[in-house]
Amino acid sequence: MTTSTPGYFTTTETTRSEPETLVEGRLFLTDTELVCGAGTGPVTSGYAGAVDDHAGSTLRRLFGGRLDPQQFSLDDARSRERTVVVPFAAVDDVASVSWSGSDLSGTDQTFAVRVETSRVDGSLLLQLGHGTRNRGSGRERHDRLRTLLAVSADASRTGRE
Repeated sequence: MTTSTPGYFTTTETTRSEPETLVEGRLFLTDTELVCGAGTGPVTSGYAGAVDDHAGSTLRRLFGGRLDPQQFSLDDARSRERTVVVPFAAVDDVASVSWSGSDLSGTDQTFAVRVETSRVDGSLLLQLGHGTRNRGSGRERHDRLRTLLAVSADASRTGRE
């Protein structure tokens, strides 16, 4: 079974501060691996990017999803250059991370999930929302993702021993 959700990811040497750049795409969880699928180049700058970030995909809805870099299949994800694939058996640690500050009024933190694996240089950071889309409920959403990844990694390790 495969589950997927829009998401953002990056690899980084430190998790002490929020990363400045993220790859926008889709996160896929299969029975055996995490696939961080790179999108097709979102609108991230200028007036259109600012409106889209502030309005939570208003431009994407306006154009009927045709410009949505987060809507694609697992097969498409596997064929893209910036896609990161991590077998659950290769996951060494999974943790929640957060940083002070958020663009969203009334929210004082931004959240992510850190995955440690030898498959990438540094740490793999996953976010279910970015900018104003990483809302106050982000802690619970990211904690659920962390738990799901940790359980999948533990089950995979138990199966290989």
